[in-house]
Amino acid sequence: MSNINQCEFCERPLKGEPVQKTLRGKTHTFCSEFCFRLFFYKTPNMKYENIQKMYAARTVNLVPQDMTKYLTKVED
Repeated sequence: MSNINQCEFCERPLKGEPVQKTLRGKTHTFCSEFCFRLFFYKTPNMKYENIQKMYAARTVNLVPQDMTKYLTKVED
């Protein structure tokens, strides 16, 4: 049985409801479905720090526009 207070794959502490999966009769606890998939496919050396580096190298941060200027007050 895994520690229910931390993710079995990335070892981060859990904040909220964990994702619990049963594989071959043994229950495993993960922080997300993503960590479960990495565990399931036996991804080597993919810890949280490595995931952050991967996202920094391969993704772009998007800053959404402020849409409040387009909103209008609805009169009753």
